[in-house]
Amino acid sequence: MKLIAEIEVQGKKKKFEQQTLEIKEPPKIDSCYFTAMNGNKILCLKDVPEDIKSKKAKADGYVDSDILLRPGNIKFVIESTNMIGKKVELDFSRLDARFEVFGDETPAPANNPGKDIYNAYKYLTINSNTETVNLKVIGKMGNNRPKSGTLYVTDVKNINNAYELNNVKYAEYVVATFYDEDGTQLGHDNNPQGADRREIRIFKTKKKSFDKIVGAGIKGKTKQEIIDFILANNQNYNALKQNALAYDNTVVVISSALAKDGIRAQIMRDSGTGEATDTNRREYGGMITYYNKVFPSNPGNLVNPCKKEDPLLEIIASDDKEYSFHTHPSAKCAAVEEERKKKANSTGATGSFNFSKDEEYNGSIQTPSEIDINNSDTIGYVFARGTKYVYIYNRNGVLAQMTEAVFFSLPSM
Repeated sequence: MKLIAEIEVQGKKKKFEQQTLEIKEPPKIDSCYFTAMNGNKILCLKDVPEDIKSKKAKADGYVDSDILLRPGNIKFVIESTNMIGKKVELDFSRLDARFEVFGDETPAPANNPGKDIYNAYKYLTINSNTETVNLKVIGKMGNNRPKSGTLYVTDVKNINNAYELNNVKYAEYVVATFYDEDGTQLGHDNNPQGADRREIRIFKTKKKSFDKIVGAGIKGKTKQEIIDFILANNQNYNALKQNALAYDNTVVVISSALAKDGIRAQIMRDSGTGEATDTNRREYGGMITYYNKVFPSNPGNLVNPCKKEDPLLEIIASDDKEYSFHTHPSAKCAAVEEERKKKANSTGATGSFNFSKDEEYNGSIQTPSEIDINNSDTIGYVFARGTKYVYIYNRNGVLAQMTEAVFFSLPSM
């Protein structure tokens, strides 16, 4: 290519010519798309015709702008004419669906503890104009992940090429089974599409307050009406879905066997006996990811059971956190316990001194605290090791309660 410039010097025009090298187009991917199991193409947004973008219509070879990926195997295809020999890194971590990549995966980042269980990255050498990467859709990304996103392709020379994907979302068919707080099974919705995942739902609490914390407060009459409705429409998916009462007044309970085993290992570090040992004077807990892996936190500080102290347990922060959980210590105040025993003996009362959930426990607070509620960034669980109750809460207050025995006896998936 020749660059020609003409300038005027002292009234005379002169031309200058400079020979330059041909400017080559930078390496890039010409086209990229997912191929679903049914053969449909899910294209990068830049490849979708404008009429498809605007009308969100279906056409041969294309799908709606809202792409729903269900669990299962899938292929990702990239086409390029000028990237032969380039080694690229594919990053699928910014999409709503969580992928498992087969093959030469990139090690997970060390600064995010949740990422070492799955791998959303892959190194790939472009050896031909068309390359295929085998993927498996295995779940949903965390709440902090975008609902649609960008596929990042980076070559070894740090040339970043970002390809916006067409609103890729994770979808699955769910079958819900409803339970009362005492663990009684009431019925299920029996999704006619089948089940990619099954979930356990338990009734929200009837209590309106837990000390200073707001409770869900379902009215007894309303609850009985909902129970009657579920029983009358057991396995009637359409009836249950059209009337949302059963879903609005229940909450999903952790049902993964892997997650439950991880929870049990942490909460049992407090013996639950009420003895004021060091192990019974701390909080234990951690976070649970969307793929049901438990990441334990360091135990909380030692507390004095005769004072209302906060053990200051810190839960790991992660984009993949779905739930958090922690214990409230079982250790009792010896002086108060002795006083209660004397009073009981003087009145002829008998029985143990493990007080019910509605009475003040002689030791650390057993229900979710104001600190628990205010610091909540997801659904949280408190395992009260003194009273053996489990509380499910969020920033709005306590959603549901059940005994530890019920929690661990509910079906695991």
